[in-house]
Amino acid sequence: MGSAMTDGTTYYPEECDVTGSECLGCVRRTAESVRALTGDPTVEWAGAVFQRMYSHAACRQMEHTFVWALGVGELVQIEPVAA
Repeated sequence: MGSAMTDGTTYYPEECDVTGSECLGCVRRTAESVRALTGDPTVEWAGAVFQRMYSHAACRQMEHTFVWALGVGELVQIEPVAA
């Protein structure tokens, strides 16, 4: 699972870099599948599951989307910084 980065010691999960998988769609589909298998998840549980499934640091930015897609927590809107 995963493909080596340039330093040869770390990996992208699910070979995203090779397959060109788009993060948002992938995370939402995974959340839908996980939700179908679980009872009533908490924000903490959802975050822990995400971190186990997507352990690469580059994936961390999608944790809030996964939690939101599971139906727990709130989707965080990031406001643009005024120039």
